[in-house]
Amino acid sequence: MSKVLLLFITLFTFLIQAKAQLLPLSTASDSAKHYYYLGWKQIMDYADYTKAEQSYRKSIAFDPEFILGQSLVGRISPDIKERYEILEKINTKKHLATEDEQLVADVSVMLIEFLNAREEMDSAKTAEKIAIALQTGLKNFGLIGQKYPEEVYFISEYFEIVNYLYGPKKALDTLKSYNLSLKKPAPFLIGYESTLEAALGNYDNALELAFKLKKCFKDKKVPKPYVVLGDIYLQKGDLESAYKYINKALELDPANRAVQRLKKRAEVLQENNF
Repeated sequence: MSKVLLLFITLFTFLIQAKAQLLPLSTASDSAKHYYYLGWKQIMDYADYTKAEQSYRKSIAFDPEFILGQSLVGRISPDIKERYEILEKINTKKHLATEDEQLVADVSVMLIEFLNAREEMDSAKTAEKIAIALQTGLKNFGLIGQKYPEEVYFISEYFEIVNYLYGPKKALDTLKSYNLSLKKPAPFLIGYESTLEAALGNYDNALELAFKLKKCFKDKKVPKPYVVLGDIYLQKGDLESAYKYINKALELDPANRAVQRLKKRAEVLQENNF
């Protein structure tokens, strides 16, 4: 385990003692802030890419100079030309953001560059960009997590990076230590814990958490629980159940790229089984 990761895991266990606050935003527009936070909730807790994109675009409509808002539009935009334009704007205007916002914007810039390289089918550049983005994200989101323990979505991205770099066991241990500091865990964290349990082969635990997540939304029709259930059943090898939940999630949000990737994985698995 790297010294950086060990340090952040240790610090996360003490987040319960930290003073809870959100990262101060440089925009003076309350409407820009409202749609910025709403977009995060929609994409992370609800897994609704379509509504999240709409909210992020409303955020920068109220304040076109809001760098974090611009960076999120860049990350979710399907238009490579627009992504390049946003990259240029962020790199030109980033100095107007706070120092902490710049930590987040730096990761977004690298992720947008990765998306562009992948779409341009430059494999060497794609590998380079994602490697840099992951290491920068591990460091920057870790720092944000220490300083702003209520920034659950940035911290959630930190857990995703830990999983990618060090595997589900390390990510699950880190997530559980952080969950101790939350009176009411965010839906994203419940869902992500569920998928990590599935990755470790703990399917009963995974399904219990997934149905707990589903109850969080009561009668609210959002893709998230269906995305999680589709992922679990896919990892379990139950294609019939996986397709059932994947198709339900796509019905609720056809633009959901996470579900689109799940469906491709299911199709590959199905082909390999014949």
